Amino acid sequence: MNALRGIETDRVPWSPFLAYYWEHLPESERSCGQVEYMEKMGADPLLRGFNILYSTENRACEISEESRGGESIRRYATKLGTLTEVRTYSPTANSWFLTGHAVKTEEDFKILQFIMENIRVSGNQAPFEDSFKALGDRAVTVPSIGIHSKTAFQSLVEQWCGTEALTYALYDFPETVEECLAVMRERDMETVKFSAESSAEIFNFFEDSSTTNISPSMFERYTLPEINEWGRYIHSK
Repeated sequence: MNALRGIETDRVPWSPFLAYYWEHLPESERSCGQVEYMEKMGADPLLRGFNILYSTENRACEISEESRGGESIRRYATKLGTLTEVRTYSPTANSWFLTGHAVKTEEDFKILQFIMENIRVSGNQAPFEDSFKALGDRAVTVPSIGIHSKTAFQSLVEQWCGTEALTYALYDFPETVEECLAVMRERDMETVKFSAESSAEIFNFFEDSSTTNISPSMFERYTLPEINEWGRYIHSK
């Protein structure tokens, strides 16, 4: 906490982010939980995005999902139309890649704005507060804020549009994009309000330019045995 506040510390704190690694550890290792696991290795547990302090309700959008082989298709159906999103699984990367963005046209932005206008945000601090009291000063828990755990603009980049389509949209119909962003930011501020009413001292935006913007083919240069061998080497150290 001192390091985050810019106060002098007696040592450099460090905290590994265990995503994609934690899931592949033996159950005997994971049974103790991430906090104890990091304590054993001498790390300073910082739990990124483990809790959010609000809940959301889609009041004008029906979300459905369909799996077809290595694809997952999500549809956001509204009275104005339907947005369709496609994700593709890469066994090598052990991750789902967003390969078909839902928002492509000006009309799609209007549908997204309608969805955001009709999302209800309410407080849900109890799970975090229980964890906060149980952990005490053993760990710093950092809840995520924002409807999509990131800023409104970044959620357009990562989830809804992609970099290229968003760039063209900002040139072709900037007013429509800005109107949609304004509504998205209103919802984000509601998540901030409920989060600020909690005991949390730090908050997190999960802004991520990897699995949402990088082609799955980037990961095909390595084989799964090579990746596993690299993981075993890191674990042994």
